[in-house]
Amino acid sequence: MKRTFWIAVLVAAVFATILAIQVLKSDPPADATLATASIQQNDKWVLSVENKWLGGDNSWYRYDSRDTVLLRTKDNQLWERVKDGTWQDMEGNWLRISNKRLIWSIDAGKTWTEVPNGKWQSGDGAWYRFNQDWALMVKTAR
Repeated sequence: MKRTFWIAVLVAAVFATILAIQVLKSDPPADATLATASIQQNDKWVLSVENKWLGGDNSWYRYDSRDTVLLRTKDNQLWERVKDGTWQDMEGNWLRISNKRLIWSIDAGKTWTEVPNGKWQSGDGAWYRFNQDWALMVKTAR
C-alpha cells in the first residue's frame, strides 16, 4: 500500500513537471516581455569613437565623409579606397552610400533599396548607422 502511494506521488510529480515545461514553452511569462521592452528602450546611439566597423568579410571599414569615399583595411594600418564603395553586413547583404542615401542589396547586387531605418549589423554583431552629417553612430546599452 505504501509503495503504491509513493509511486502515485512520483507519477504525479513527473506529470506536473512535464505540464509546467509545456506551459512555459508555449507562453512566456508576462514580465519577460516587460524586461525586453525596457532593455530596448535603454539602447541609445552614440558617436563611434573609432569611426570604423567590421564588415561581413572580416575587413574593417571607415567612411570619409569629407572626401565621400569608403576605405577598407585588413591590418588596421594600411587603409585603401574601396572601388565600388560597397561592404557586407553580418548577414552578407551588400551596402553602399549612393546620392547621400544608405542603400543595400539583399540579392547579391541585382536590386538596391534604401536600408530600413538606415542601420545595419556589422560582422561583430554591433549595430551602426550614420547621422545627418555622415558621422558613424553605434548603438550601445546604457
